[in-house]
Amino acid sequence: MPGVPDSLVVETLGRCDRSGIHLLPMPGLPAHLSGLVEALGAYQQAAADAAWSGDARDAVRALAAHPLARSIDLAERLYAEMAEAHRERPRGCCRPERYVRGVRPGRGGHVPLPNGAGKPPGREG
Repeated sequence: MPGVPDSLVVETLGRCDRSGIHLLPMPGLPAHLSGLVEALGAYQQAAADAAWSGDARDAVRALAAHPLARSIDLAERLYAEMAEAHRERPRGCCRPERYVRGVRPGRGGHVPLPNGAGKPPGREG
């Protein structure tokens, strides 16, 4: 697709026959959409990288890269809220335990989450 990086996964139209899948020609994105698509692609890659690393700081940076967030402070609040929402899930259900570590990244180091958010069930302190 013209104007879209090859590394970005996009849904597009195609034709399938005995010889395989053939992409149909697509026009480039209109100028008013190309920046948004590029920003969302960068966010999605950062989110995937954070999921693989399991690092809370990477997750916050990914959230801050989203075009609707664009703020470390907002990203830290979103991460804390998501960690709290997933705190009660059984081990191994929906996310590895390493994604919720009981800390959130803060400027200058780790800051404990309020009310024990992000701590695995049964852990104290």
